[in-house]
Amino acid sequence: MRLDGNVAVVTGGNGGIGEAIALKCAEEGASVVIVGRNEEKNARVLAKLEALEAQGTRHTALRADLTAETEVEALMGRIYEAYGRIDTLVNNAGIFGNTTEVPQFTKPFDEILEAEWDTIMTTNVKAPFFCCKHVARYMKEQRAGSIINVSSSTAWMGAPMFLHYGTAKGALIAMTKGLAVSLAPYNIRVNTICPGQVFTDSSLSFGFSAEATGDRIKDRQLLQTVTQPEDMAGIAVYLASEESRIVTGQAFGINGGSFLH
Repeated sequence: MRLDGNVAVVTGGNGGIGEAIALKCAEEGASVVIVGRNEEKNARVLAKLEALEAQGTRHTALRADLTAETEVEALMGRIYEAYGRIDTLVNNAGIFGNTTEVPQFTKPFDEILEAEWDTIMTTNVKAPFFCCKHVARYMKEQRAGSIINVSSSTAWMGAPMFLHYGTAKGALIAMTKGLAVSLAPYNIRVNTICPGQVFTDSSLSFGFSAEATGDRIKDRQLLQTVTQPEDMAGIAVYLASEESRIVTGQAFGINGGSFLH
C-alpha cells in the first residue's frame, strides 16, 4: 500500500475527478475525508470508501462551504482533531460547466457578468486558498505534507469562451508555485494536476450526448481514448506518496496529448 497511514482530504470528493482520487487513495491505504456540499452524493461515495476500508483506515464525509473562511478553518480543525494529522490535501472542488450558479458557462469574454466572474473566482481560487491556508498550520507542525491543486490544461491553452475559468485555473498554478516556495522549509510539497477535458457530469452539462461528448474529447487529444476521472487518480496518489518526496512546485498536464507542455 503506497499510502499506509496517510490522512487525505479531498474537496469535491463526492463526484467526478474528486471521487476517483478519493477511491484510489483509499485503495492505497489512506484514510480519506471527502468534503462536498451535497449530502446525498457524500453518502454515496462514503459507502464506496467504506466498502474498500482496509485495517486501520477510517473514512469520513463532511459538508462545508469552502468559500467561507471561518467554515474552512473549523473544517480543518475538526479533521485534525479526529485523525491527529492531515497528510494530503487535494483541492479539487470547483465550478466547470453549466450550473445553477453559472447557468451559461460558455460565452464571449465581454458578455461575462460581474456576478459570474466573482462566482468562478470565489469557488475556484479563493476556496482553495482558504483550504491551503488552514491546512498549512497542521502540516507545519508535522513538518510534512502534500498539497495537490487541481487546475486545468485550459490555463496553458487559453479559453476564449470561458475566460473566467481559464483565468482562475491559471491563478491556481501561480498559487502552487508561491506556496511551494513558502512551505518548502517545512517539508510540505505543493503541486498541480492540469487535466484536459474529462468525461464527467460537468462535461455533459453543455447539452451534448454522451457519445458526442466522448468524441469531442478524443478529437482534442493525440491519444484516441476518452479521458475518464480515474485517469487523474494515479498522479494524485504519486504526489501524495513518498515516491514524489522531492517533487514540488510542478504542474502536470494529464490530457491525452491535447496540449504538449
